Amino acid sequence: MPARKYESAEHPEGLLAACFGLLDQLGEQDLVIAPAIERQRLLRQVIVNVLLHNPDAHLKNYAMVLQNNGKISVSPLYDSLCTYGLNFSATDVSWGQGAGPAAHTRSLSLWIGSANNVDQISHKDWAQFAVECGFTAAFVRRMVRELAIKISDVLPRTIETVIAQHPLAMPAAENIRRGVSQQVRMILDES
Repeated sequence: MPARKYESAEHPEGLLAACFGLLDQLGEQDLVIAPAIERQRLLRQVIVNVLLHNPDAHLKNYAMVLQNNGKISVSPLYDSLCTYGLNFSATDVSWGQGAGPAAHTRSLSLWIGSANNVDQISHKDWAQFAVECGFTAAFVRRMVRELAIKISDVLPRTIETVIAQHPLAMPAAENIRRGVSQQVRMILDES
């Protein structure tokens, strides 16, 4: 059911852990060529969605692809965007005008550990998430830090390129810069 693509306080089901478990099961059936690599690919996608301040990364944003050889792999990342500060009001078509009544929520579609808010994911939440998904806390912590540094390195040039090509997108680009920078700082300050 479409509503089941989200995790909630009423249904804290560990949906991301179930995705990693599915990859393990498919690997045991020899349907995934390299389960460890596919697990890491999915893990990177989850981390990138958090770092990009994308709390709406729900189950339909993670998928598998059936290859020509009959094997399954994790699909490339898709439908991922920073929602920090964007106002999706039907009456206000401008971007980045603060938190209006239709501004995007900060609630995570899929929890990271005990965190259900994209702005409040702690080191403990990542460690809990790691254990739930079959990784070591140290491995996930290292991957989160590495991806935070990579995103931090490319963010200024990316934002400058967007503004140069689309000057009217400057308010949105600046909100994206603030949102992603906030997420990266939160990760790097804690590690």
